Order: sequence, then C-alpha cells, then structure tokens
Amino acid sequence: MKTGARKDLGQFWTPDWVAKAMVAYASDIAAGSMLDPAVGLGVFPSWAKRLGLPLDFHGVEKDPLVLNSITDTDIRARVLLGDFITADFEAKYDFIVANPPYLRHHALPAELKDYMDAQSRKALGFGIDRRAGIHVHFLLKSLLLLKPGGKLTFIVPADVFEGVFARELWGWIADRYHIRAVTTFSPDASPFPELDINPVVVFIQRDAPTNNLIWSHITAPGSDDFYRFVKSGFLDAGGSIQTLQRTVREAVATGLSRPPRPPKEYVPLADFAYVRRGIATGANSFFLLTAEQLRNLNIGEEFIRPVVPKTRYLNGLTFTKKDFRLLADQGKPVFLFAPDGRPIDQYPDPVQDYLRRGEKIGLPKRALIGKRRPWYKMESREPPDFFFAYLGRRNVRFVRNLSGALPLTTLLAVYSRTRDEGFLHELHKILNHPDVISQLVYVAKSYGRGALKAEPRQLESLPIPLDFAEPLLVQPALF
Repeated sequence: MKTGARKDLGQFWTPDWVAKAMVAYASDIAAGSMLDPAVGLGVFPSWAKRLGLPLDFHGVEKDPLVLNSITDTDIRARVLLGDFITADFEAKYDFIVANPPYLRHHALPAELKDYMDAQSRKALGFGIDRRAGIHVHFLLKSLLLLKPGGKLTFIVPADVFEGVFARELWGWIADRYHIRAVTTFSPDASPFPELDINPVVVFIQRDAPTNNLIWSHITAPGSDDFYRFVKSGFLDAGGSIQTLQRTVREAVATGLSRPPRPPKEYVPLADFAYVRRGIATGANSFFLLTAEQLRNLNIGEEFIRPVVPKTRYLNGLTFTKKDFRLLADQGKPVFLFAPDGRPIDQYPDPVQDYLRRGEKIGLPKRALIGKRRPWYKMESREPPDFFFAYLGRRNVRFVRNLSGALPLTTLLAVYSRTRDEGFLHELHKILNHPDVISQLVYVAKSYGRGALKAEPRQLESLPIPLDFAEPLLVQPALF
C-alpha cells in the first residue's frame, strides 16, 4: 500500500524493537486471551508467537488490503475485518496491545464523532472533547474490554496525555486502573521518525489503583534495552533507558508524557501579559499582497496592514520597521488587504474591482471566509508587543515587535499588561531565558522531532519561576 493511502487511514507500523517490548508486558500471564484492535501487518501477534506466550489471539482490522497482506495464515484467520470502534464484543481479554490508527479529528466524519461522544459519555459519565483523535477512543474502549487483572499496553501520540480532555480522562483512569508505567522517547529515538508526533507507550493493569508509577525515557532506538526493561517488570533499567518513580497524582496533573516539574514556585505569564492567536485570512493568496501588487492594484493604504506571515521572517529577538521594509523590498507578501465591513459599492473603484475578483473565484464559499459577514471583513488586531512561534522545533523565542506589524496564524500575539518601557524590556529578557523557555514543555502539546505547539490559553499559563518573575512583580502600574 502506498504511503499516502496509509496516512489517510492513520496506519503507521510499529518497529520490531518496540513491538517486542510491548508484548513482553504479557510475559507473566500463564494463559489467557489477547486482543489487538488494530492489527495492521500483525507485528504484535507475531511477537507473541515468537516469544512463546500462551495467549489465544483475537484481532480486528478495518483495511482488507492490509489484512490480506499478513503472511501468517494462522494470525490472519483470527482477525475480524471491521471497525473496532463500532464492533460489539461479548468477551473480555487478559491482554490488549495496540498501535491504534492515528487519525486527528479533522479526518473523522461527524456521525462517527457523534457515536464516539455517546459511547464516552455512557462509559465515563462525561464527554471527551470532540477534537480528540480516534486513538483516544480506541484506548477507552480497550480499557473497558479488560478482564479483572488484565493488562493493556498502547503506543499513542502525546496528545492523549496533553489535550484539553486529558486531565479529566486520566483522572478517571487513575481512579479505576493501575497505571504501572509510561515510556517516552527522545526525538532521536522516536519509533516513528517520519511522523510529526511524540509517541508514548503506556502500561496499564485492571487492578486496584496505586499511588506511584514508573516513568521512563528512551534515548536511543533499536536495542533490546526496552524489551528487557518491560520483561523485568520495569526493574532492569540501563543502557538507553532512564527511569524514575512518580506519584500518579503528580504525573496525571503534569501530563504523563511530560517529565516532572522541578519543585519551585511559579507565576503564570497571564499575570503579566495576555495572548491572542494571529489573524486567519482564509485565503492568503488573495489577502496577502506584495508591494508591487499594491502598486498595480492601486489599493490605498487605508485598507492595508503590515503583517508577518511566516515564522522564518523573524531572524532575531527583535523585529523592527527596518526589518519589515527589507521584507517588502524583497517582494515578500507582507501587506494584508484588510477591508472593513462596508458594502462593496462604498469602496473606491480599485477596491471594488479586487473584491469582485474574489467573488468570481469563489472565496465567499470557503469554510472560514463564508462565516464572516461580509465575507471580506478582516479580523481586527492591534500590533502585539511580542511575537511567539505557534509551532516550534528549535530556537523557540519571544520576539519583541517594534515594527507595528500584525501576526498571521503561524504566530501568537503577546500583549503586555503595561506600557512601561522598562517593564517591556525586562519581560522580554525574562521570557527568553532558557530556564523560562524550558517550561514550555509543561503547557504546550508535543509533536515530532521536539516540536511544541502552544495555544493562546496554554501560553498564558506558561510557568515563570518566581525568582525570575520578581523584577516584574515590583514594576508599577501592572494593570
């Protein structure tokens, strides 16, 4: 199957060194039943056979092409062709292991979301945010299919532990199951280096909850260190495995995918600033213009705002009017066509002509643009004091905005709660300190190759160590 088709179905194969370790979690089960709700090429049942585990295998696979490609006919014969989420199960299982399909909510039909919402409310007593991917619902349903004493291990993206639903979901799990261990991976050790995800393996048992869990981190891929660690009952750490014991309460509150937070006092960024997302145009090719296009279209300055459309246009810790002019002189599309809400026939002729062109190419029918009234009315923003990268892998920083430009959605807009220049200078210095930047891991979502994605409310909760924040706390006129 082609890679593109696999991605459309959320199929990404688990490497042997990880699958072997995950299946080793069942090594102490004398005999019992095993379920893989997303069989794929059959790597988990294959390893169960190779390790000689006395488990009666059952599986589910939605894709007939993948199912027919399993070469082990015994495994293939034990797989149900169908959708795990909507399938009915009478039996429960001693061991459940899975790499569920990685499909974000955008790819899920509304009727499936409705079904999963109803099922989660029935099981949990509350709904899971509709922005949760299907892998979250695979995990929940699998937990409900465990026998008493049964074991479950899943490899899932970190958003299972970091999404807006995560704390409530994992609080529910922690109250009813024994979370035995969690394994994370450094970017260089990722089992899926081609994917933009931060994978995590979780090991759970349907047993009385305990106060502690083992949290581990793998720093190099491909060795048997992970297998030995799991088979030993999470005792034989070494080599590429780093471990520590954490309380379940702390780990759930922090996020199971994140390291523990150092014991310090913190002040949230929201005490000093507020954050808004950048402007979403809905059609950058129409609303973003170069200096040459402005001249040719003869659109007046009244309808134009300077913008920074891409993170890579910010090369340092400050962005000035000179920097903006340099981008404009280079022919970059840094001028935002930002008409207000007046009727089209009340604009100057050049603006009317351009808006009619937008109507002719169907812009009012686009999803985001079609929600605006009128369709061409642009969002209003004031120039922020700082730009912050919405999604960053390296050189994450707060950039002081001295240009008067606005950000688009690739950036967040950070507004200080005071206009005092000394305060702004001090805040800029503090926010870019490595010890403050390092706190982003506790509020942002993590993705592949070390990427962090912070939404406005998450960034406002950025914990600034109190010893750094003290100079800001003594500044006058905070509000």
